[in-house]
Formats: sequence, C-alpha cells, structure tokens
Amino acid sequence: MDWLGNNVKTFKVKGITIIANRNNGMVIGLDREGEEVVDLLKSNLIEISSLSDNQKELWC
Repeated sequence: MDWLGNNVKTFKVKGITIIANRNNGMVIGLDREGEEVVDLLKSNLIEISSLSDNQKELWC
C-alpha cells in the first residue's frame, strides 16, 4: 500500500481496523472516523480542512 509507504499496513483483528507501521512499531486501532481517513488516503481525495479534530490527529 504505497499510499502510506511500504512499511504501513492495514488489517482487521476481531472486527477492528488496525493500521501498523513496521518501521517504527506503531500500531493504532481505528474507529469509524479513522477508517474514513484511511479510505480518503487510499483514494487520494483527502481535504485536511474537511476532517474532524479527531481525524486531523491521525493525519498529523
């Protein structure tokens, strides 16, 4: 998934979407708002100004 780099992958564990960076060891469980950010990244349709404050935290 080169939209986030070669070291970043998303997957599901027990119904929870997880985003993990193999380079730095960060693992984040996403809620629906986080999943929306990932979907926008995949489609290259992200508009920072349209994100909620929670979504902006994930983006930065």
